[in-house]
Amino acid sequence: MKVFLSHQMSGLSKEEVMEIRNTALNNLQNKFGAIELIDNYHHEDAPKEAGRLWHLGTSIRMMEQADLIYFCAGWKNAKGCLIERQICDIYGLNYEIEKENFKMLVTRKAVVTTNMFRVGDEITVNLKDLGELTLTAQKVTEEGTYFMFNKAIANRCMNSNGKNKGGFKESDLYKWLNSDFLNLFPDELKERIKDISVPTYGQMFGHDDEFYKNFEPDNDEQFELMKDRKNRIFFDLEDKWCWSWLQNATKKEVSAYSFAIVNYYGDASYYDADNGLDVLPVILLS
Repeated sequence: MKVFLSHQMSGLSKEEVMEIRNTALNNLQNKFGAIELIDNYHHEDAPKEAGRLWHLGTSIRMMEQADLIYFCAGWKNAKGCLIERQICDIYGLNYEIEKENFKMLVTRKAVVTTNMFRVGDEITVNLKDLGELTLTAQKVTEEGTYFMFNKAIANRCMNSNGKNKGGFKESDLYKWLNSDFLNLFPDELKERIKDISVPTYGQMFGHDDEFYKNFEPDNDEQFELMKDRKNRIFFDLEDKWCWSWLQNATKKEVSAYSFAIVNYYGDASYYDADNGLDVLPVILLS
């Protein structure tokens, strides 16, 4: 099987180019076994005056010899690769695109021992219709890292029927978060999201206060950053103070119509399910 590698070269050192090619070669050998790479890198017959178009033309001629055109990670950064990709479409050439590792810019806020994220790390995601939004790491577990949005992203009711039967997992809000809202994320990040919810009472306040007795219980420890009241005061996308939903339904003897909330003083309260309040999503990211 003959394979042509399409990858970025401009602006990269020889070592960086060879690392890209070797990574692609390993991936291809693991998938297909023995392969033959077409040497489109050296172009030893290039005349001294050869420019970029000469090298691109030579590479395009070599593509015709290949059983597979393999676009290496970072190929979109090179104009020549973009042209080679168009040629594949126009002439029906067999191609495959290397899956790239999703990278996020992380801002360190606090130091906690972990092999991945740390509590207090901030990441920025670009959501369809909402633009760039910031999330802060609240807890790191073996299952993944819990990130909470720094600002409320919507104003919605918990249940249009005004009841809390079935709790949060049966609510209209939970269904919306895991359908319409989930689809706003980039595909490469969506694959890493294991759950979307809002915080629990325990995650926001812990379980030591008397007011917690009004709600259905949870088993969650308080997020470390939420122990400071100022971190429990949130704003919406217009920088207005928020009253935002929590997962816990009130107990039946308290109310069959309400869920816990965090108010704009950073304190706990509860509100009827059919009222529109702010939504502060929490995602579990693998």
